Amino acid sequence: MGVLWRVALGALVTLAMGACSLVLDQDAAQCASTLDCTGKGGTFAQSICGADRVCVPLTSEDCTRVVGTVTDDAVLIGVMAALSSSEATTGQARVQSIELAYRELEATSLGIPRGDGRKPRPLVLIECDQDRDRDRAARHLIETLRVPALIGPAHTGDTIEVATNVSIPAGTLMINPSAAATSIASLDDRGLVWRTSSSDRTEAYALSLHMPDLEASVRAAQKLAPADRIRVAVLAKTDAYGQGLTDATISLLKFNGASVPQNKDHFLSRQIPDDSVDPDFDPTAVVADVVAFRPSVVLLFGTTEMITKGMARIEATWPATVPRPRYVLTEGAKKGDLLTLLGPGSDAPTKELRQRVIGLE
Repeated sequence: MGVLWRVALGALVTLAMGACSLVLDQDAAQCASTLDCTGKGGTFAQSICGADRVCVPLTSEDCTRVVGTVTDDAVLIGVMAALSSSEATTGQARVQSIELAYRELEATSLGIPRGDGRKPRPLVLIECDQDRDRDRAARHLIETLRVPALIGPAHTGDTIEVATNVSIPAGTLMINPSAAATSIASLDDRGLVWRTSSSDRTEAYALSLHMPDLEASVRAAQKLAPADRIRVAVLAKTDAYGQGLTDATISLLKFNGASVPQNKDHFLSRQIPDDSVDPDFDPTAVVADVVAFRPSVVLLFGTTEMITKGMARIEATWPATVPRPRYVLTEGAKKGDLLTLLGPGSDAPTKELRQRVIGLE
């Protein structure tokens, strides 16, 4: 992970750092250099001198952590991650990996080499919580601080929105570690949006390769005859990630010796809204549809919602006399809620559930 982020950070600093315009006091000319700002102390301690010769604060309501020493030639890198929602565990891990890469760069090269023999330019990370107000955090980094590059935000939908509405118009480079939707590839991004993860079509392809083995296992466990047909259900988030995976799966997946369209009544697709869009959504009716369908395999395409509002409720309402389904989860479901649901190794009921859960990445 450290090597990956070192490469990513190195790519992010190819643009020059811009200027800013948020005033900390009303003096016509507050500064001639960033040192003039930081030297004032107090609220000026973490600020930079903008092109309008006013001191601009690095932090905001959403962006509360600054890593690195601010100087006139420092390269500011924006970081957006989910730090206060149900995704906070993943968000914190991502930020820590970025800081690990940052420390490695600082230790090995003292910053970004200039190429002319002068002292390298230091990196400074401005870390923001996208969960409070995604657009406000992005605009602080890109429009107020005018960072040349941004790591994040989390999630495909957020990436597309920030890229389309903020970073691309401003000419800011974005690199994303987790956005997987195929729709990102079709953005008119002028070469400014990059990602280090594979597209969701790759996950769907991996699923299509694994499906024959999974189907064989289900048939053996349930003692199905060759003419018997298994049922497959998809439960997905209503965002670009969930929809992209669903579309790719429908185009690639085969079971019962046939494609998804050919399976007709043996395939079911249902959706659950993203918690950030509709946190109070009641999944009872959706789960009831899935349980009534009696699938042999349930494909879960999403994040926390797939665990708390999907798998957990399917298991809780599944009829005792019907063989329970296998679950296939993608990388978005690698959450603490999954570990909580699967329970400790010595617990017999959760051990049985663990044996029915498969992860693809």
